[in-house]
Amino acid sequence: METRIVALLDVLGFRQHLDRYRNNSDRGLELYRAAWEGARIHLHDTTVRWSQRVLTDNIVLIGDSVGQEGPSLFDFILAAGRFQFELAIRGFWLRGAVCLGEVFEDGEFVYGAALAEAHSLEVNAEFPRIVVSSQLKSLAVREHLVSSKSSKVSDLAHLADANGMLPFIRDEDQAYVDYLLCYHQKAMAKPSVEAIRNHAGRIAVGLEMAERDYESVFGDEQSSLAHKTAAARLRAKLRWLVNYHDSYCRLAHMGADCFVSEN
Repeated sequence: METRIVALLDVLGFRQHLDRYRNNSDRGLELYRAAWEGARIHLHDTTVRWSQRVLTDNIVLIGDSVGQEGPSLFDFILAAGRFQFELAIRGFWLRGAVCLGEVFEDGEFVYGAALAEAHSLEVNAEFPRIVVSSQLKSLAVREHLVSSKSSKVSDLAHLADANGMLPFIRDEDQAYVDYLLCYHQKAMAKPSVEAIRNHAGRIAVGLEMAERDYESVFGDEQSSLAHKTAAARLRAKLRWLVNYHDSYCRLAHMGADCFVSEN
């Protein structure tokens, strides 16, 4: 087996997507496939390649071998974050985990401790973000600090994590991919205002629907505890996205029309 970087991802709210197109499933598939095709091209560049497996709302990404002659962990994380951003602006939010470890993959069979660790982190994740394993974060920071590639984010110092100058954000005992910073870096520090507004608009629409669903469920005495719990969790996820997006806009000095509160 080889040491590789692995991401196990889940598309949030996919049941609602299926329900929305229950009477036109071909249209639902068309929209999801178009979003996937538009996003996955960002998994590859001149240095990085991720292989992909998709099973409805479950996505497995497996990076090429990691080594002294291969791409940096930094490069893989940037590509994964850009992929996450591109799906987000198309209306699909990701939750999951990315890890580093031994993996065997032959096109049909995937096996290894890294995938098992990613699954353990993913099932315990709550908000729409990709958790970075502690081992991967430590190695990526170490690699970054000794690499000549550290100049890549020198102009983004005010945005990046102070502990490692990498596109991670720490939240209590976890680190997760800062996908807006990944987009910012991939856009050569010149993010598209239209793309950021689109991201804000997607969040605003999702939050409006979540708030309406929350009020409906909690206003109905017949609603089950399960329905109330689901509505509360969905609203919390969208509110988390509002805080994440607006925090980025403040740090990146974006205009007021880029904030979710203005959509």
